[in-house]
Amino acid sequence: METFKKLIYEKDTEVREEIGESRNIKVDEQLKPPSSHEELEDFFDAFLSRQLPEDDTHLIAFVNEKFYKSSPSARPDPLAKDSKLMRRWAKLTQPEQGERSVSDKTIENIIYITEPVKINGKTLGVFVVAHTTAGERGEVLDAVSVIVQLSSVVLIVALIFAWLVSGRILAPLRLLMVTTRSIRGDS
Repeated sequence: METFKKLIYEKDTEVREEIGESRNIKVDEQLKPPSSHEELEDFFDAFLSRQLPEDDTHLIAFVNEKFYKSSPSARPDPLAKDSKLMRRWAKLTQPEQGERSVSDKTIENIIYITEPVKINGKTLGVFVVAHTTAGERGEVLDAVSVIVQLSSVVLIVALIFAWLVSGRILAPLRLLMVTTRSIRGDS
């Protein structure tokens, strides 16, 4: 989001090129600060085509309070272009960030940050970075499962080892008991 904000509002060409270099983004005419809806669409096209979002992260662009484009283009149902959440984001005029719970159990929650694009005091569009948490939750559950399985195996091996060692340690005592009984005449 910081890169997006710097590129969309920074007018100084040298600063914009430094920003691009630091993020491995080629800054050219397509990524110039927009002054109209058409230029904003061109900016979104260029910016989204040069981004490779991480797993479960979606970069979403709105122009004129309507869904324009996203990267990746495939999105889960709660991020469908006509969903309630997407319609809400499209109309934002102030930056916002937060977390939304969704009914889709394959997603769990959506963490997001939004940035309305204002030119001459008018909101022309909105840029959203949204991340679904299901992937992280699945990784945590997998890690816990591995830890439980490994702990169980270690516990079983430790019990078997303790049983074998205790047998060897107690062998002289058993021999002493047998000898004592034979001396007393107990059988």
